[in-house]
Amino acid sequence: MLSRDCSPPVAFPRPSTSHTQPVRPGVRGWLRSILAVLIVGCWVPTMSAGPAAAEPSFPTVTINTTTTAGFVHPGVAVSADSLVNARAQVLAGTEPWASYHKAMVAPKYASTAFSSANQCTTPGTPAVNTFNSQSVEARFIDDAFRAYTQAIQYVITGNPAYRENALKIIRIWSQMGANGYAVYPDARIHSGTPLMRMTAAAEILRFSSVNPADDGYDLSSPTTAPPTPTFE
Repeated sequence: MLSRDCSPPVAFPRPSTSHTQPVRPGVRGWLRSILAVLIVGCWVPTMSAGPAAAEPSFPTVTINTTTTAGFVHPGVAVSADSLVNARAQVLAGTEPWASYHKAMVAPKYASTAFSSANQCTTPGTPAVNTFNSQSVEARFIDDAFRAYTQAIQYVITGNPAYRENALKIIRIWSQMGANGYAVYPDARIHSGTPLMRMTAAAEILRFSSVNPADDGYDLSSPTTAPPTPTFE
């Protein structure tokens, strides 16, 4: 199903049908870099490479931890302590955080220019609002990478452009039709990881310094609610 006023979407490469999460070669480096930025330091000796390159100054983002039914938010993919520590090390130019962060922001996913693999010609509208094929899954994988990177970059830099970009992506996917989810080949294998990244991005934004009541998104929206029972 295509959203109103949308031309047929460009075909994305079908994910691999192997029983591992499909990862393109360029994305492998991005994954290693973003994970290293967030979790390195518990065991790696540190050395300073000097402060990060000067960027426009933005207010420091505050992470508001909240406990719900024993679970501490943020915590879907990364904790508040890890986010704050990564930010401090990157901004101080401490190695190896500085080099990993440089690699993390090199791919397209860290651009301040907005982009979505599922945006229609009408801004903010999904090109495809059903989730029933590997082609749509490929779009979701791409946008989940982008939203998660943008959310991390917002915490590190405070640049509101990153927050806005991530929210736009989340809102596009929140408009998926509640009855448009159907199992397709390997759906149960490949859909979980990008869903985790998209949810983690939403969680980081929700529990950061901007009032969540103003954000206009809900973690129980069609982005997360239907896929869980459909693909479990």
